[in-house]
Amino acid sequence: MKLLKPLTALLCSLLLSGCFYVNQEIWINSDGSGRLRFDMGLSKKLADLGEEGASGIDDLADRFKELGRELAGDPRLLHSPVVEEYSDDDFDRVAIELTVIDWRDLPVINRMIVEKRPGEEAGGNGSNRLFIFTLEESDDGNIYYRQPSSGFRSEAKQPDEEKEEGFFEGMGRVLVGAFMSEGGLTVTLHSPTISRTNGDWQSDRASVQWTVELEDLINDKVEVDAFTAEIGAPAGSLYFWRVVGVLLVVSFLVGLLVWFRRYRSRPPSADMPVS
Repeated sequence: MKLLKPLTALLCSLLLSGCFYVNQEIWINSDGSGRLRFDMGLSKKLADLGEEGASGIDDLADRFKELGRELAGDPRLLHSPVVEEYSDDDFDRVAIELTVIDWRDLPVINRMIVEKRPGEEAGGNGSNRLFIFTLEESDDGNIYYRQPSSGFRSEAKQPDEEKEEGFFEGMGRVLVGAFMSEGGLTVTLHSPTISRTNGDWQSDRASVQWTVELEDLINDKVEVDAFTAEIGAPAGSLYFWRVVGVLLVVSFLVGLLVWFRRYRSRPPSADMPVS
């Protein structure tokens, strides 16, 4: 009887469509700062299958709040994270949003959101890595975005890990797969200097978006490319200021040369003796 209710809830979840969605938004600003929003929604129909008075999103909200308390006052952040709980017609949702002084800290903070449990070090694996991205800066100051950082497919089991699955292990694996198959992931990258991407350009041409069904990410028979984009050097980067410095020096030298030529080409005044 103890197993009947959770099993019934999980089996019923197979009949629900669109039960789990994740929205990630990443901003790389021209001043070198960055912003991140991680928003998860769970179908109210699925949440209603849980304990009375409890929502399926409550645990995640508690995690986000605990992480927000841990990050309060962190010198990497412009201000403390904001955690928002809200609902629409079909979903219970929770989101965490924060702004970092340096965009380079965005992947680290994002990994904490995705993997960290209160009071523990970040260290998740499996489907969590679908939501992990990297930002790498090249020598010319360009930034290369990639998500996920290590490919979509789950790592194959090592030979010593292979064993015969029991009934409940096999059912759990199938049900988790079914749960993931009814969800979606949408990632939106914002920056005024995006130059190349394999995502869909938005109308403002300063944003690109990728949308994929989670079923495609866990299905080995479906080929899904990693999300990639190239971003020009923001104003907060060392490369940007090197370029600005060179331009200022060149402008000064050109101005000095123009002034010198004009001075040399001026006709002598009446008071100036002519040799």
